[in-house]
Amino acid sequence: MASTTQLLNGGTKEWSENLLESLELNSDLLYPIVKPGTILGELSSELCEELEITPKKVIAVGSHDTASAVFSIPNLENSFFLSSGTWSLLGATSPKPYLTDRSFGYQFSHEQGVEDDYLILKNLTGLWLIEELKRDYKKQGITFSFDDITKITKESRTLSFYFDTDDSELALPGNCIEKLKNYALKTGQESPTTPGEFFLAVYHNLALKYRKTFEELEELMGVKKETLAIVGGGSNAAILNQLTANYLGKKVYAGLPEATVVGNTLLQFITLGKVPIDDKEKLVKESFYFTEFQPEKGEWNAYYQHYINKMEAL
Repeated sequence: MASTTQLLNGGTKEWSENLLESLELNSDLLYPIVKPGTILGELSSELCEELEITPKKVIAVGSHDTASAVFSIPNLENSFFLSSGTWSLLGATSPKPYLTDRSFGYQFSHEQGVEDDYLILKNLTGLWLIEELKRDYKKQGITFSFDDITKITKESRTLSFYFDTDDSELALPGNCIEKLKNYALKTGQESPTTPGEFFLAVYHNLALKYRKTFEELEELMGVKKETLAIVGGGSNAAILNQLTANYLGKKVYAGLPEATVVGNTLLQFITLGKVPIDDKEKLVKESFYFTEFQPEKGEWNAYYQHYINKMEAL
């Protein structure tokens, strides 16, 4: 959690005295940083009695949910990760930081991973937009389940409607349908009209944003990755995951909808000596199912170029 405050020295991973002084913050307010996997002690006898449980050890885990989620993902050597839910967090694990003007310009953050590594990631809007559309239609008396959304998007035409899923207007709750209509009008594009077209437009533009961010991360780190691992609740969004594979032109594997819980639990098992850390990935693969999405044939690169042109023109 300390690494999400922006008060750490990116190199030493300790509290930055320079930042604290410049912000006139008293360093005595901040506790020493505790590494994940540290046994902090035991629950108090009073609490154990109240909860009617035997004494339990208290273990520091990846306290930021993304850190625990990423710890659960196997095969990250040749893959970037996407923690997909209300928010989308697309990034990579790295033994070193990339504290450069380019990293700052691309808005990549450097959070600490469970294994003393860096999670170089970007926070993006995710399935919030789908939930907002669902709420809008519910106010109109129309309730859509995710199965319903899958059905109507498959039956809908794909529009050449491109928008920035991180537009500040879309971050505010309410009136998502009207906001997207206004966006189309303002940018001279055809607006979606049916529910299926609105849902499909969101899925397409999320996948397009993922590709843009994926390429920025490759450029920043000077690497090429062949796959994307998707975890979190969005790992069940099959249409979005397939579109992501299509636009990336790379294999996507999706699973672990409760990745944060899995990573949290795994670290506790490892700390207590119940699971050797070398067996972590094997245990995850044997315990959970991943769905693979291979890129389909189509004019995905042309659509992506149209998207980039539209974003640059805004």
